[in-house]
Amino acid sequence: MLRELRLIGLTTIPEVRRGDDVAALIVEAAAREGVGIEDGDVAVVASKIASKAGG
Repeated sequence: MLRELRLIGLTTIPEVRRGDDVAALIVEAAAREGVGIEDGDVAVVASKIASKAGG
């Protein structure tokens, strides 16, 4: 069984503002950067981004 751990930092996520859909921003940035998101992948989001989106 192959096990692999890769960390990929997305660099094209725009400034997050109140009410933004953070999941959509992540998916769009991943597509833009040619990084596929697949079932079983784990995304780590900084609490500051979640706080900014929540206001």
